[in-house]
Amino acid sequence: MQRRHLLYLCASASLALAGCAAERVSSTTGSVVVAGISVRAAREHARLRGLVNRRALPAEYRRLLQEGQPLPAEVPLFPLPQDFVARLPVVDGHEWKAAGTDLLLVNRSTQVISSILRGPLR
Repeated sequence: MQRRHLLYLCASASLALAGCAAERVSSTTGSVVVAGISVRAAREHARLRGLVNRRALPAEYRRLLQEGQPLPAEVPLFPLPQDFVARLPVVDGHEWKAAGTDLLLVNRSTQVISSILRGPLR
């Protein structure tokens, strides 16, 4: 499989020390999207900003969240504070969203979920 875009987001020392998430190949575009942060590092950022102890989504909503699939309209999202988002890796054309205890990296133009970090906000 040919990869069109490869994004390396482990340049900062804090992310390198925390560990980077594995790269994923988008099934829709064939491009590689790297979340660039581990669940552990995201959980630490969330803890420092008081975003932990959130309730997980009910199972019927969690099953709807799949990488490579559009973000379902019926899944409840909550806004993330700007100071928290500023600590997450920047991926061109993508934005971070939160659903329950999960962080989603979503393509801005297609609303397709590129990566899911399960549980950093619990």
